[in-house]
Amino acid sequence: AVAVVFVALLTTAIALWTWPSAAREGNSARDPVARDLSAYRLRVGDQVDVVVYEHAELSRGSVVPGNGEISFLPIGKLKLLDKTVFEVEAEIAQRLRAENFLASPRVSCIVTAYSPRIVYLLGAVQGTVQLPTHKNVRILELLAMAGGLSNPSADFSRVTVRRYRQDGQAYPIPV
Repeated sequence: AVAVVFVALLTTAIALWTWPSAAREGNSARDPVARDLSAYRLRVGDQVDVVVYEHAELSRGSVVPGNGEISFLPIGKLKLLDKTVFEVEAEIAQRLRAENFLASPRVSCIVTAYSPRIVYLLGAVQGTVQLPTHKNVRILELLAMAGGLSNPSADFSRVTVRRYRQDGQAYPIPV
């Protein structure tokens, strides 16, 4: 039997290996599966709290909806999808200043709950695995989470990882 690992992450193509790579950053001492959560881009289903200091009436919690936009009074529509929390903070502060609502707004945006990253495995290894948010997962770890390589007749030298782009197109990744 050929082991086929079918990987589909909901809405985004987040790499299963290092992100960002320690080698690209020139930091060989860094944990290779650690994720830089400050570079995390908001996804559908993430829960965020936006706080405008000294203006509790403007602070609110929200879940990133399917279209990626929320209504944030008094500035109107605000796109959260695919932005970092720092980009959201800067945009809210800039728009509050530009519309003369606040002269010096201090804004923070905190992710209070991450939308689950789900991987589906088909073939000799089958199962559904929810990936952790705080770190990336190597393929071997993913297979272990799904119950391991217990099929003695499977050919694990021919594993295929298939990812999906936002446009729905599949593309294979050699393993």
